[in-house]
Amino acid sequence: MNRLKNISGAGVGLRREFLHEIDRGDFTSDFFEITPENWMHMPFRYRESFRRVMDKFPAIAHGVSLSIGDTHPLNVNFVKSMKSFLDEYGILHYSEHLSFTSRDGAQSYELLPVPMTEQMAKLIGRKVREASEILERPLILENATYYYVPYAEMRETDFINLVLE
Repeated sequence: MNRLKNISGAGVGLRREFLHEIDRGDFTSDFFEITPENWMHMPFRYRESFRRVMDKFPAIAHGVSLSIGDTHPLNVNFVKSMKSFLDEYGILHYSEHLSFTSRDGAQSYELLPVPMTEQMAKLIGRKVREASEILERPLILENATYYYVPYAEMRETDFINLVLE
């Protein structure tokens, strides 16, 4: 089972296009970054190879649809599904973007900027805590690239520090 120990070196984003080559030993990497949403409901023809690759190499999961920065309550069902997936493949680290990707249940997969306000920082902080408790592992947040932040009342560093607090 995949256990994230001593990850160092160069990692590669795991894609279905070359999964079977890795499984055969034609290609290797120190570790793989996976987008769990691409693998959670994978077609059957990939499952065996994916399992063998996950058993053989360390992996880090980097999600794209948690939408931690929206104003709705945490999608507990999604987080529970993510936990099951991470546990099944022994993936200890899960990261997401400090952004929102959905509105009213419609997923955009775009990394939309969150308003940098004290109220939003506190809301996100509560959702991160709740998600981490369900996941039974820390939720790692990556700040998203943006060009414009609506309703910003503080600098990005102050906002991120408040979320972490």
